[in-house]
Amino acid sequence: MLEDNTRLSHSLFTSCHLASDADASTVIQPVSILELGVLTFIHHQDWVFLTRFCFLTEFGRLDFRFRYPKSRCCQNILLYFDDTSQWPAVYKKTEKNCYEKEAVLRPENNQVINLTTRYTWSGCVVEDDGIEEVLSCVGGRSFRSVRERWWYIALSKCGGDGLQLEYEMKLTNGQSFWTQHFSADEFGILETDITFLVIFTLVFLLSCYFAYNLKGRQLLHTTYKMFMTAAGVEVLSLMFHCVYWGLYARDGVGNSSLKILGKLLFSVSFLVFLLMLILLGKGFTVTR
Repeated sequence: MLEDNTRLSHSLFTSCHLASDADASTVIQPVSILELGVLTFIHHQDWVFLTRFCFLTEFGRLDFRFRYPKSRCCQNILLYFDDTSQWPAVYKKTEKNCYEKEAVLRPENNQVINLTTRYTWSGCVVEDDGIEEVLSCVGGRSFRSVRERWWYIALSKCGGDGLQLEYEMKLTNGQSFWTQHFSADEFGILETDITFLVIFTLVFLLSCYFAYNLKGRQLLHTTYKMFMTAAGVEVLSLMFHCVYWGLYARDGVGNSSLKILGKLLFSVSFLVFLLMLILLGKGFTVTR
């Protein structure tokens, strides 16, 4: 049982790659909640951080698939949580060696997954891929605690000759569309974006109505057109963000291009609105 009866959950697959001369602190961060990773052979490291996730109190779940050459046996998956005696006590503590970083964990709480056939709960079996024998480990962990907790996942092989691992991790928070693929610190993002999309859509439609009336009276000023532009672009920005987070909530991956486009449109909207305020402050409505 994990400490505080904590059980793991989260849906996360990420693409990672470490060059052979990479430092442990240079692990590329997950690009999506659905995480697929390749850790190439690192000669000078015996402990490396993989990813993190914030699980709910009741519904956290980690499902994994690990593969690595049997000749590189035996590696461990380490599960740290956010207590001061755990992750903060080892992260970026260069004075601590691999054994000291493992010592803060409690194996009786199932915080260490030994990736070998001897450890039943790791689900490891030996396979032949035609080139060499590999250890393929498929299994999962559940997390339960009295509050939401950050969990940090690391890989280690203390006293070994380096690390090498192909990994696939799915971290989820329950089965709800609004929470399953979201880390607990991301809850509410989709709902908030939808709310503001509705609000800004109404603002834009009202601005169009008043613009129609002002144009009929030949009072449609340039600054008002800038306001309409800022509101319209903001609506587009929120729409792209809602689509991105909606896809993310469905499959845990989303489409990063939509997110980037949404941020770009938000920047354009902000700059147009800021320019409008500067022109108003300079008395543009009076002189023009």
